Amino acid sequence: MSFTLHQLRNFVAVAEAGSVSRAAQAPSASARKRPVTTSGSRAPPA
Repeated sequence: MSFTLHQLRNFVAVAEAGSVSRAAQAPSASARKRPVTTSGSRAPPA
């Protein structure tokens, strides 16, 4: 049986939160600020 990275992240979130309900209420990883990459995905400061 294989798992996707998304499924593993959800499993870890539930384990860290202690319950599914608390994990669902916690801010998701995608809501956190992501670091700027070198691909130029963000405009340079003015």
